[in-house]
Amino acid sequence: MADFNVFETAISALNANAKALSVASQNIANANTPGYSRQRVVIQSNESQIVGGIEIGRGASVTSVERVVDNFAELRLRDTSSTQSESKVTSDSIAQAGTLFNELSSDGLSTYLSNFFSSFQDVANDPQASGARQDLLSKASIMVDRFHSLSQGLKDIRTSLDTQIKDNVDKINTLAQDIYKLNQKINDAPDALTLKDERNAKVQELSGLTDVSTVENGSGTFQVYIANGMLLVNDTGTATLSTLPNAGNAGLSDINFTPSPGAASTNISSRFQTGAIKGLMDVRDTNIPAYQSNLDELAYRLSGAVNTLHTTGYDLDGNHNQRFFTNLASSTDAAASIALDPVVDGHPRAIAASGSSGGVPGGNDMALQLSALSSSNVAFGSGSTTFGAFYGNLLAQVGSDGKSAQSNAQFSDDVFQQAQAQRDQISGVSMDEEQTNLLKYQAAFQAASRLVSIASTLFDTLINLGK
Repeated sequence: MADFNVFETAISALNANAKALSVASQNIANANTPGYSRQRVVIQSNESQIVGGIEIGRGASVTSVERVVDNFAELRLRDTSSTQSESKVTSDSIAQAGTLFNELSSDGLSTYLSNFFSSFQDVANDPQASGARQDLLSKASIMVDRFHSLSQGLKDIRTSLDTQIKDNVDKINTLAQDIYKLNQKINDAPDALTLKDERNAKVQELSGLTDVSTVENGSGTFQVYIANGMLLVNDTGTATLSTLPNAGNAGLSDINFTPSPGAASTNISSRFQTGAIKGLMDVRDTNIPAYQSNLDELAYRLSGAVNTLHTTGYDLDGNHNQRFFTNLASSTDAAASIALDPVVDGHPRAIAASGSSGGVPGGNDMALQLSALSSSNVAFGSGSTTFGAFYGNLLAQVGSDGKSAQSNAQFSDDVFQQAQAQRDQISGVSMDEEQTNLLKYQAAFQAASRLVSIASTLFDTLINLGK
């Protein structure tokens, strides 16, 4: 029996080490495959047998091939991915606003505000000069256009962010379907390690868009939750996300969640905790509207202050009570609506430079008062300050938000890279380790081959002895 046991043991060693070599080869082949989890072969000694009261071994066999995965490391990677994506889109989006409010060049609003008020001083220096009056109207038009372009630029940023939100909602729906299909395949083949890696990669991609949590069922399938506990994927299907315009938010999109076909939908716009969608919605609905509100208030207070004085003055023809800007009923959308009054627009003589009818045509006291508005304190919602200082505070807020977002993005990226390194240290492929395994399994395979040869010789010898 010994020869047969030797032969059986040798064959089992050949099979076990051949499978181990195959696993090591698979690891090496996928060393640079994103999301691949290192595989580990589990070899156990076969149950021995008792012969003549002596325990005789029967070799070894591969009982399983496992993915080397640490659930905590995977969870941390998902969480940090969500935070990283949120911070990055926040930083990038606010940076767009920072570029819009570029005051490093000569075409910034602060320059146009200064030029506008300085032009009133030029009119005061020679109230009857048509050139100075025409230059004032030109500077006023340039300033108005800058208000318009800034307002439209902020609206364009919000529209762009809204488009990105819609695109990401579509991505979530696609990923949900992909994860569900992979769940079905894994349910049919629980040991499909490659499918589990692929599913993990999809969940990881999903975590960049929104906060994600998963619950693994006994069959190895995942239930996937997003947006603070909304069940996106289960064993029977997927929920669906959709976008609908919100009339109360400039027609921009809300996100609705429909758990199953025909079921009632729920607005989950406020439920996103982290991820790219959270960052996009925060900038779209908080940061940009705040900048827009301040810009609108500046336009509203400016037009109101200028009109208040201008209507008390007299133009070159002795006309009185004429506005310089069109009347703005409120600050809502004021930056987009501010415009020269038709009475003044294109009519330099209609500029009220004199403070009294008797001062016409050489009076300049009203032009001086209008010029002095540049350094006068005006009542804003946040307190009394000058137009230039108020706009400076807006620029400072945009800059501060941008720096803070950039700092958060850098920190979040560092944390994500650490989590990625931790995951790779556990689940990634080490070429040094795999090469060592190759040598180890190769040596064992060669030894088992030698053992087969020896067992074969013993077997032949026993047969020959019986002849």
